[in-house]
Amino acid sequence: MLRELGYRVSVVTPPLNVFFDNVNDTRRRVQVSDNNWFVDYPSASDFFDLFFRCSSWKTADPATTTNGSFFCDPSIDREMDLADSEEGTAHEQAAATWAAVDRAITDTAAWVPLVSLTESDFLSSRTTNYQYNPAINGVLLDQVEVGRG
Repeated sequence: MLRELGYRVSVVTPPLNVFFDNVNDTRRRVQVSDNNWFVDYPSASDFFDLFFRCSSWKTADPATTTNGSFFCDPSIDREMDLADSEEGTAHEQAAATWAAVDRAITDTAAWVPLVSLTESDFLSSRTTNYQYNPAINGVLLDQVEVGRG
């Protein structure tokens, strides 16, 4: 499809460390890559601060880059600063501010999500104390209790 659109394309499958060294290095001029990300802390800041802040990348320094799109918008950074400051005292306002950040970044198409995975856990009626932890994207197995039928 990209060739039909006039792009010169090639597919390269390097080892993971080489992949990140290449896509996170501005000198390599990588235009498109794919990646995945799983939440490790259930907060919008864990995603937006990591991948979309101007400070999340340095020119020609892949070792310190987490923002592989090299996206930088100082006005959105200021919105993220505001949302971060609201987190501790005004949760509802912080959520609204993060939603505005999300819309602004989505509108720029700095990243294009391809898929959002969802998992389902099926439980017996004998199961009690089921606890789902979004930080690990799974059940806390040490908390689950299964009674006798």
